[in-house]
Amino acid sequence: MSTYAIKADKFFLPAGPQLGGYLMVEDGVFGAWQADEPSCEIKDYTGSWIAPGMVDTHIHGFYNHSTTDNDPEGIDISSTELARRGTTSWLPTTFTDGVEQIKDACAAIAQADEGRGARRRVDTVFLGAKGLSTSFIPQRRVNGF
Repeated sequence: MSTYAIKADKFFLPAGPQLGGYLMVEDGVFGAWQADEPSCEIKDYTGSWIAPGMVDTHIHGFYNHSTTDNDPEGIDISSTELARRGTTSWLPTTFTDGVEQIKDACAAIAQADEGRGARRRVDTVFLGAKGLSTSFIPQRRVNGF
């Protein structure tokens, strides 16, 4: 159980940017921003701006690994390397494929996700599937198409 604060010149928060201050981190989870110096360990990033990471909502893999390789270790490597480059959340995306192949890819993604803990979780998977019943796929028309 670790609690510390990040000190920086600027924070980009949901309510808007804040100049200076401290962002609390408890057990690896971001907490509240505050102007006053807290009484805990402070990680000083003076001269830096702190902002949320990027979100990639459609990616088939990264760093020479594909979600359809059905390799949990490769999926974990993709996740780690994406985070190292600023993408802190991603939706592993399967290719348009048969139901069994997609099922195997989802199982590998789930296995990789279980090994990472709550701080680096995959929240959902973007499926590309042929042969699925349309009752499972929401149908939507855009601009009359």
